Amino acid sequence: MDTQSMTNDTWTQRLDQLLDTILPTLKHNTKKYTDQLTKTFDRLRAHDLVHFDEGDVVMVRLEGRTTKAMRPLFGPYVVKAIFGQRYEFANKDGYAPLKYNDKPVRVELLR
Repeated sequence: MDTQSMTNDTWTQRLDQLLDTILPTLKHNTKKYTDQLTKTFDRLRAHDLVHFDEGDVVMVRLEGRTTKAMRPLFGPYVVKAIFGQRYEFANKDGYAPLKYNDKPVRVELLR
């Protein structure tokens, strides 16, 4: 009976040590590592973050494959409205192009 209580006491001490020292250290190291990964990712992808304001003139890139004879860019268009990472645009006359008809366009397709 005495050895059983000794084993339980030992386990209790180990669990207390785990909760008091090891887990906070693991949390701290994990947070530090993920923050470093986030910083590195943001630094490497900063050139991909493109932002246009209302009134900017943009060209729309054709989606999918193109051949040498195809025009890869269409426009120019004026940014009319912004919805997060999507843009609604109009031609010089202020009307939306028939192809897009007031549909928001992804940032990756604008130049």
